[in-house]
Amino acid sequence: MGGASTWSLERLDALAAECRLQFRIQSQMDAREVSHDGVENAMKLHPVEAIEALNVVLFEKHGYRACNRYGNPRDSHFSSVLETGVGCSASLSLLYLEICKRLGIPMSAQALEDGNHTALCDESGLPLVVDPYGCGDLLPLSEDIQAASKRELVAALLGVLRDAHWAHAVGCSASPMSLMPLTIDTALKNRVGSINFHSARSAASAAYKRVILLPEQR
Repeated sequence: MGGASTWSLERLDALAAECRLQFRIQSQMDAREVSHDGVENAMKLHPVEAIEALNVVLFEKHGYRACNRYGNPRDSHFSSVLETGVGCSASLSLLYLEICKRLGIPMSAQALEDGNHTALCDESGLPLVVDPYGCGDLLPLSEDIQAASKRELVAALLGVLRDAHWAHAVGCSASPMSLMPLTIDTALKNRVGSINFHSARSAASAAYKRVILLPEQR
């Protein structure tokens, strides 16, 4: 396993350990409950409080936040997001899900109408929707929210990465409202003054990987 991947896993484990400590402090757990298993069992029984502890660690202590911009590929690279604390909705959702997995909190990706992704936690049959892009805010459950697999979440991240590289390749904004389509027609019919071929190859690579993940959405 490469160095960046190893560092990312270690970073996730360290963040999860901080969350356990923060939960124990917030809950004022006594000495009988300070073991690793004791904390995780308590977090499963009290997922709202566990989410609060996670939010304190991620968004208050470490300053993870939404990128609020378009066009920077680093916002979609997981190792870069872990290092800089800035990410797109898909990368922050993956970060949130991976830490919850380490804490034993059952979470699954959900898709919103506007393309943002959230994570869902179930407390005693009461669904709770958490928005990692909004610093862990709890959202009301809505019929507009639809389940999304981790494959779809990674595909969304690749879509953001594709658009960022393509915008740099053709010199346009990466905003969905002004992004030129990634097509041969755009590249060859004088719709752009020049092309950065390195960025174009990176965009094509991300697009190809996305198609492999979701071939039905070509």
